Amino acid sequence: MEALVEAWRVTRDDRYARLADRAFVWFHGHNRVRAPLYDPHTGGCRDGLSTAGASLNQGAESTLAYHQALLAMAGAGLLDLAASRVQVAGRVQVAKAAAPARQPARSRRHAARRYVSRGSGGHPPAP
Repeated sequence: MEALVEAWRVTRDDRYARLADRAFVWFHGHNRVRAPLYDPHTGGCRDGLSTAGASLNQGAESTLAYHQALLAMAGAGLLDLAASRVQVAGRVQVAKAAAPARQPARSRRHAARRYVSRGSGGHPPAP
């Protein structure tokens, strides 16, 4: 995920931003079993997925992986792209988003905090 963010930073090719977004929202339930791994109430991240859903375990590695992904997205100004995802009638849809603008470092940190603290039940809110 971080490699995709870095590729977008270097090339500004929207393809990399879309792929980074796709990888990031996987944590929020946009995956094959539609189960969120990130828990906004604990700040933790589930350890894995199976056909039955997300694991109940929240290990350090999984939690750190989520937060590294969040900081990478915020650092590149890509959180608005991730927040453009909406869930309608049990199906994932993607709203078209313009290429993100570069934000100052301070506002990126605040964007990451706002995104995590929304208490969205694991899904970014609809715009």
